Amino acid sequence: MTHLSDYSFLQRATGLSYVLIWLIYRVYTTEKFDCLDFSKFKKGELKSIVTALLLVMIPFQLYYGNHSSLHVYIYVHLFCKHSLSPILNIDVISCKIKYEEGFVQFLGRIMTKPESLWTDADKALVSPTDYSLCIGFSLQIGTLLLLQCFWKYLAKLVARARFMSSKEFKFYIIMTVVNIILFPVLQYNFTRDIYDFTYKEIMPQLVYGCEMLVISILGGVSHFRFKKLLRNSKDQNDAQFITTKIRHFQDLNLILSASLFIFSFSFILISADGLTSLKTINRNKFLSDLLICNINISCIVTWVIVILIFHPNKYGITKDRGMSDDEMEQEIERGW
Repeated sequence: MTHLSDYSFLQRATGLSYVLIWLIYRVYTTEKFDCLDFSKFKKGELKSIVTALLLVMIPFQLYYGNHSSLHVYIYVHLFCKHSLSPILNIDVISCKIKYEEGFVQFLGRIMTKPESLWTDADKALVSPTDYSLCIGFSLQIGTLLLLQCFWKYLAKLVARARFMSSKEFKFYIIMTVVNIILFPVLQYNFTRDIYDFTYKEIMPQLVYGCEMLVISILGGVSHFRFKKLLRNSKDQNDAQFITTKIRHFQDLNLILSASLFIFSFSFILISADGLTSLKTINRNKFLSDLLICNINISCIVTWVIVILIFHPNKYGITKDRGMSDDEMEQEIERGW
């Protein structure tokens, strides 16, 4: 019985629901939704853009999110020996399907009911949600890449120091745009009949996992940049203020990087295993569910930390310097 536990979908769906509620509450209590003012978007303020992405991405991931049931998909491929469309891997919809469709017995094994036996209504959900899933991947990668840009703003605002080159900053912006296109293209390409039917799920997930791993490494690089920033700020008049603020965000960045590493490493393992002939992990219920638990928990930690980074206590970055609200807004605009 090597299917993915039904509980894994329910666990992630419930966790993301709480994260979404807390995001809305946090944005309201820290700034009364001021960051969502249209004028802020016209100015291209990064905080407003990322907040909007979070408000779209988390419900999108909640409804269409796919992180996990690759081994169900491969299991069907291994034992049925005939072409089946992929198992739908979404949170809310997956909960509905897995609890309503149930299981079947095949060759003496109990397994999740394959799509060929689903109702027509459930089968109709496959194609649109495959592409919706890839859009969700794009939004997540884009949000985390823009976070790297945020560190440049933070360093300039708090320590009035350089954190990264303008070329690196522009590279993250360009890659955000590229990723919006990348995953739907991958989905379209590997849907073609020339590829094994499992590739349409495996390849986008594998690329997604690899990009998440790269972002976690970038977080490690930022950690050492923060340390350098702290060393260079010791002789400034407001060194204590700078140290307090930078260390706060340095700690958040470190937790985020560790969470992303666990998330991406687990994701890569379970996806890459699907390309092997033995498929050791996907055939083992304990190993696969263990990786999925790591993915689910680190996913929640990741987005909670991102929210804390972009929405700290109101004006927490500047109030220690005695800035007025207008002065603070001017600083923020210059920081972008």
